Amino acid sequence: MIEHRVLKECDKCGCPDISETGFSEIHGHRYVCNACGYVCWGGRVKNEDKNKKRPPCPTPDDLKVYACEMCGLEERFLNYGQTLEVHHKNIDPTDNDRLNLWVLCTKHHKLVHHIRHWEGEGFMQKFGGLHE
Repeated sequence: MIEHRVLKECDKCGCPDISETGFSEIHGHRYVCNACGYVCWGGRVKNEDKNKKRPPCPTPDDLKVYACEMCGLEERFLNYGQTLEVHHKNIDPTDNDRLNLWVLCTKHHKLVHHIRHWEGEGFMQKFGGLHE
């Protein structure tokens, strides 16, 4: 069994009022801050040192994007439990260049990961995420 980090407070605002809303063997526990709505993952304990060296990922607010860049759904119209999430197109979490980032609703962020997993890198090349 892989050990995952248990979050005690929000990574964004520091509020201790967070809820665990899911779990993935890859990403760990999924948390939502009840105060600011920020969504984050607990992550694997063994990756914690590596993650500390990573530059912080910008939030949709930092990028001033308030709608999914795939479907155009505005943040205020998202369903309960959905948020806008930042996705790295080229799979490099240290590359925070704006051209490498997509702001996606939860549904389309999951879709991108699903398609990339099942259809391979051709999907990412077609949509500009990987450079040949």
